Amino acid sequence: VYLRGVGVDSYENIHAFGSWGNSTDPGFIYAKYNSSGAIQFQKVIAANTNESGQRVVIDAADNVYLGGYRLSENRSSFGMYIGKYNSAGVALSQTRVEGASRDVFNNFVLDSSANIFVASTTELSGVNAAGLIKLNSSGAIQWERNLIDSTANDFFAVKLDSSGNVYALGRTTTGLVIAKYNSSGVIQWQRQINGTSLTLGFGLAIDSSDEIYLTGLIGWEMVLIKYNSSGAIQWQRKLTTPDHNGLSQEITIDSNGAICITGEFRPDLSTESNYGFSARLPTDGSLTGVYTLDGRDYTYAASAYTE
Repeated sequence: VYLRGVGVDSYENIHAFGSWGNSTDPGFIYAKYNSSGAIQFQKVIAANTNESGQRVVIDAADNVYLGGYRLSENRSSFGMYIGKYNSAGVALSQTRVEGASRDVFNNFVLDSSANIFVASTTELSGVNAAGLIKLNSSGAIQWERNLIDSTANDFFAVKLDSSGNVYALGRTTTGLVIAKYNSSGVIQWQRQINGTSLTLGFGLAIDSSDEIYLTGLIGWEMVLIKYNSSGAIQWQRKLTTPDHNGLSQEITIDSNGAICITGEFRPDLSTESNYGFSARLPTDGSLTGVYTLDGRDYTYAASAYTE
């Protein structure tokens, strides 16, 4: 059993979503706790034998949206699951997105009308595609978009700006990719940062001026890049430490307008050994230099990756 997604409603109740590993009664697990940690309900959402509950988002009416992926009905591939529940845990809608091969849920976000935008990995004609799907608040699909470049394509993060434009971040075979769509699914622009080895885009944030911040890794260097809403790079930075491989996974803008990132460094890529890392940085890209933490030097410096 594990709980991976979490959300807090307007009454400070905590909603958690994950997977129930019981071989005789498999499925997702959804639990609600009050602010004191007392469980309000727990339920298993029936699936098959391989499911992964990933994310929780709560709308303005305290409806709870659950996102994950699962073994498809024909048990031959993976499909996405999007569930909508009221505050009492009653299912209002359940949507399964299952193509002929596989559809894997990675992330989602809601707009002010509770339309759902899902970032995913799908497969088209034997090739992985970065997928973006819009569903209405009842779980009906409105449109689907796919981005394909050779063999490795994923969208891992999705965010909305103040005008309802949709930004999706992920990777292609040759680099980190970000794409902007309007709310109707028409692409506005697409940018790619090229890397010489493993390149992933995981974390995405948009500030009150609709400027875009993304983070991830390029060649096992932790990177942070700022774009304006027109898709022009404002600055790019990397955070490195000698002989340690970095990966940044989450980014947010705090109430004071600063960038907060979290991630990990791995001394040895052949093992699971790693240590967590977090940083708070200004949105203008300043404070570059060398910083020492726990006896280890970290360098925050300008980078020059090409589009």
